[in-house]
Amino acid sequence: PTTVCLLAMAATLARDGAAGERLRPLLERQRGYVLQAAPALCSGHLPEWHIGRLELLAGRPEAAVRELRGAVTRADALGLVWLTTLARIDLAIALHRRGEPGDEQAAREMLAAGRTIAERYGMRWAIDLADRAEAELAGREAPVAVRTVGRERQVRALTTRGGRRALAGIVRGLDEQALERRFADPRRQRALLRVMARGFQPAHAGGFEGVVAYEIEPYAIEAPSDAPWRWAIAVDSPGGHARLLEPAPLDAAVTVHFGLAEWVRVMAGVERFVAAMASGRCSVEGDVILAARLETMFGG
Repeated sequence: PTTVCLLAMAATLARDGAAGERLRPLLERQRGYVLQAAPALCSGHLPEWHIGRLELLAGRPEAAVRELRGAVTRADALGLVWLTTLARIDLAIALHRRGEPGDEQAAREMLAAGRTIAERYGMRWAIDLADRAEAELAGREAPVAVRTVGRERQVRALTTRGGRRALAGIVRGLDEQALERRFADPRRQRALLRVMARGFQPAHAGGFEGVVAYEIEPYAIEAPSDAPWRWAIAVDSPGGHARLLEPAPLDAAVTVHFGLAEWVRVMAGVERFVAAMASGRCSVEGDVILAARLETMFGG
């Protein structure tokens, strides 16, 4: 069911109406459920939201308004912050396209509410979507998102990507056991984490200041006796830097639990964070909104 939701989102983003029509009945049978991978990073999908987006894609704004209103109500009741934000933005577009008396004012109010939540939680993608929705409501061309950062940050990110490409070349040739043997050495883990900290991108941190912790455990081999079970990175967004924190404190804003092989694959860019969670080799404890930003925060 989660895959159907992601395919529906892909269909709407790619404006693939034929795919949307095929996916619509598959979502219909999921009504009333909160669909998610376990463990979940995104905190769940509501079928009604995806159905509403597909109705918009198909050019049926009346049906879209009905579905998206229900999605907003359910997302609010369940406390799904990311979803209640996106559903409000989509509902604003649906109201605008329906064009009945009072719809334009309701659309602007709904969009303003969605933008407020997105800005409160630093949800950049949602803010970009709100900008595009606002342009549609105003009848002007949608803005092109341009991220401007200083030269130092650009070079820092490029250096990290180059290192990831080299690491990826090593990782792709190793199975689970060989990968864990190679990176079980604490010195190698420490080196990877220091590179990760150097790749910190303050523009993607949403003003966060605190500790991000990683608990890394080998599954295919026995852990070395001297291997630390916990690592931590201290993040200072206002100061524009991050650093490895040793020894790692027990208190952290978010703790990510990783299998060693899967962690190295994510570090190398061979595996995505969400895919690692779906495979059961990664879970999140603490601030999941912050966890969703970690990949881009550290130069991903």
